[in-house]
Amino acid sequence: MSNQVKIQYAVDEKMPVSLAILQALQHVIALFSSVVVVPVIVANATDVPREQLEYIIFATIIVTAVSTLIQAVRIGKIGSGYILFTGTSATFLSCSLVAADIGGFALVATMSVLAAPLEFLIAYFLGKLRKVVTPLAGGVVIMLVAITLIPLSLEMWVGQPGTENYHSPENLLVGLVTFLIIAGFYVFGRPAWRLWGPAVGILGGYISAYFMGMVDLSALKGASFIGFPPLKWPGFYIDFSPEILPLLVAFAVVTVVGAIETVGDAMVIQRVSRRDFKKVDYDSVQGALYSDGVGNILAGLAGTIPNTTYSGNI
Repeated sequence: MSNQVKIQYAVDEKMPVSLAILQALQHVIALFSSVVVVPVIVANATDVPREQLEYIIFATIIVTAVSTLIQAVRIGKIGSGYILFTGTSATFLSCSLVAADIGGFALVATMSVLAAPLEFLIAYFLGKLRKVVTPLAGGVVIMLVAITLIPLSLEMWVGQPGTENYHSPENLLVGLVTFLIIAGFYVFGRPAWRLWGPAVGILGGYISAYFMGMVDLSALKGASFIGFPPLKWPGFYIDFSPEILPLLVAFAVVTVVGAIETVGDAMVIQRVSRRDFKKVDYDSVQGALYSDGVGNILAGLAGTIPNTTYSGNI
């Protein structure tokens, strides 16, 4: 089947507004859990106050929306010109946990801003790096990132050390239910279903936790469902000590990893978005990297976790 037959609306064609809204809702619903889960994990692991967590989630959503818009509309050389969903990156989870433990989200934000210029450098020299930064390299990097997160995931599965539920059967069961649902979607589900695996898995985990009395919904009583959260911006961390330098190096390395992932995503989305695709437009790839760097700076200024492009929506 040719690419022309598969594509109903190419990137340069207009679709009905109602269909565009429906597609946008599908993207947001399917990927929303992935966007907010990383800052929530970091906040819960480092005892961030609830009011600041509410702000962090709010800031994360806003930065995600703005960064995705920049990718799509392309401002000058910044942006790919394609619907590359840009959201919180799980590749930054480990180093963000360390940073938040040392200096809270203020240090996470500072590291995000300081490491972001690396993406601009990679974008500028992309022409000389074409043989190194390939979709294959991006795929390998993504796989290695996932493997490195396994120990952290298992640690969080059994619960926080020192709590009454640590290593409890309830914790193990909730984690197992969540894992089996997500794995079932990815292994046995159709390609269109796999995108919904994480969201449905989290929902299944919450339902099982609720019936075991592990979910506290008391905070919802009297809560406002429309409005702004407390504007508890964490600020920047300016008390630099010797232990900060290795952390900055870690953020720099992970930023390069995210850049490689963005290159792969920016290449693949061109192939599936054009009827007349012949070769990769490296100007668009370069724009995707520039936009990714801008997104990381915006994330830092807002006080939340750095961003990268998502391959799921492609």
